[in-house]
Amino acid sequence: MKNDLRTYCDIELQELTASGHQLGDEAFKIIYDRHSNSIFNHCMYLAPKNEIAEDIFQQTWQKYYEILSGGRVIEKVGAFLYTISTNLTRNLVKKRSREILLNTNDNEYIINNIDYSSSVDNEMDKQELYELLIRAIDLLDEKDREVIVMKKLDGLKYREIAEIYGLSLEGAKKRVLRAMGRLLNILEPYLEDLSRNSAR
Repeated sequence: MKNDLRTYCDIELQELTASGHQLGDEAFKIIYDRHSNSIFNHCMYLAPKNEIAEDIFQQTWQKYYEILSGGRVIEKVGAFLYTISTNLTRNLVKKRSREILLNTNDNEYIINNIDYSSSVDNEMDKQELYELLIRAIDLLDEKDREVIVMKKLDGLKYREIAEIYGLSLEGAKKRVLRAMGRLLNILEPYLEDLSRNSAR
């Protein structure tokens, strides 16, 4: 056995935990250290309030630990944890997009990470555009909101989104592009009005 558990891959660490090995707790802690930041950030974006995000984060790890304790080893830990946390927050999706963005407290970050019409004057008021984005995302259906949060705010790769939804890589790309297209269709008339107003 290798001396430093940090050199183990996730599957090897899970096998130690699942088998009840004396180093199982230490192995699980290393898995936690590897994936906790990205999963916590994901929960923070998906959940409407910090305390709810923290609760979902804890539940995600608890559920994952229970699965390992039952002897099951997961091939792709990161994607699996994303799936658990996404499923735990699914009943909150209708409310979350507005509150997620409001909790971010960084309007420019949101604007820069969600594409919008290039015809908009660069001098357009950022707060006004930010409020438009909140309203537009709120009008999207659950699946569209979810993939936009994952891709544009969480920064997930298409491959990771594909794993979470059980899609092909091409299928994940199409889902994100369709969601972005619907978002831009909602935004377009408002952006045109704002652009005209800013030109006056």
